[in-house]
Order: sequence, then structure tokens, then C-alpha cells
Amino acid sequence: MDNLSAIVARTGATIVLSSTWRKRHDWHQDIIDAFGAYQEARISDAHGSEASPLCKHLKIEKFEYMTPILQTNSRGEEIRAWLPARKGGTQVTNGEPESGHTHTLNIRIRSWVALDDEDLMEAPENIQYATSFQGHYVKINPVVGLT
Repeated sequence: MDNLSAIVARTGATIVLSSTWRKRHDWHQDIIDAFGAYQEARISDAHGSEASPLCKHLKIEKFEYMTPILQTNSRGEEIRAWLPARKGGTQVTNGEPESGHTHTLNIRIRSWVALDDEDLMEAPENIQYATSFQGHYVKINPVVGLT
């Protein structure tokens, strides 16, 4: 999580949950618990100080932003559906876990990147969205993680 921490700290990024983990509330809690355990370990290692930017930037109690859950199960389509329809637009379609409902939010997005272990550029279910991801996608090794 050190690398995620550094990215969040240096960019001021907001996390938009787009993985399968977004589909159930109890799975969200698993991620939040992992962030909390990381935070506690880093603070303990630093003798009470916030040793990692993650400690400061990821004190989350719930995920505010999630991609919609679509029937197609195409991660690329779900991420594309969350983004504004036009450059400079502010309306995004935010998903809700378990119910599959969505609601519209007004958010100004200056830039974005998808960190994903799924192939958002060449997988058959994502190929039609590949141009949307050029320059906005970092493939993460599912075994090693974000290194």
C-alpha cells in the first residue's frame, strides 16, 4: 500500500472503486479494514506519527464514489459509464452496491487514471473502450500488486 499511499499523497487523487469489491457493502468494509490495519501499522512503526500519506489521505469510513454495476460485466464499460460523457463535463453516474441503482453526481474531474489488474485495452469485452483508456490506464500485476 506504500505505492498507493504515495500516489494519493502526490496527486490529491480520490479513489473511485471499480473492482468487484464494490458490489457488496461487506466487501467495502474488508478494504476499509485493510486501509485501517495499514494505517495502524505505519503509525506504530513511526511511534505515533503519521508515517505514510495513506494514513492522512485514506481515513475513509465508506467509499463515496463507485462505478455503476452493469449487466455486461465489462470493467471498461463500467469505468467509461462513470466518467462524464464529454470532456469538461461534470455529471458522473455513481453506482450503489448490491442494489445496482445509480445516481448522478456533479464532480469536476481534472484528470483520471485507472489502476486495474484487468486488461482494459485488449480484452474482448473492453476493446471498444480502448481509446478512452489510452494514457489513462496502468495495468497492475494481480499477483504482485502495485509496485
